[in-house]
Amino acid sequence: MSERGPEPAGAGGWRLLADENFPGPSVGWLRRAGHDVVWIAEVSPGLDDPAVLAMARAEGRVALTFDRDLAERLVRYRDPPPAGLVLLRFVPAHPTHAAEVTATLLTAPALAPRGRLTVVTPERVRQRPLLSAS
Repeated sequence: MSERGPEPAGAGGWRLLADENFPGPSVGWLRRAGHDVVWIAEVSPGLDDPAVLAMARAEGRVALTFDRDLAERLVRYRDPPPAGLVLLRFVPAHPTHAAEVTATLLTAPALAPRGRLTVVTPERVRQRPLLSAS
């Protein structure tokens, strides 16, 4: 990473959907890194949780959020899952902290979020497979 931000990810960039609560500077950071990021705050502010999940699913995107309710919809209510969901459970230390943590997940093959519910806390990363609704 340079002082100006991330180096471009190139053809290996991920398709991501950042929830409205995901920080704007982190969205920009991920875009500059070469990821294809749709940000709910730009395209559909106020979109409800089921619609956020449906959009991520329809577009084959991994959803990024600080909202526990999105994960609950997948676990408790068994909503059809998106390509993956990353739930960040920490207070960002600076405006691009969420992007830096997300980038670590995206570049570590053992932590790749596709097909998984990934919960990130200050202490650890937990993952479980996303199950299709039955």
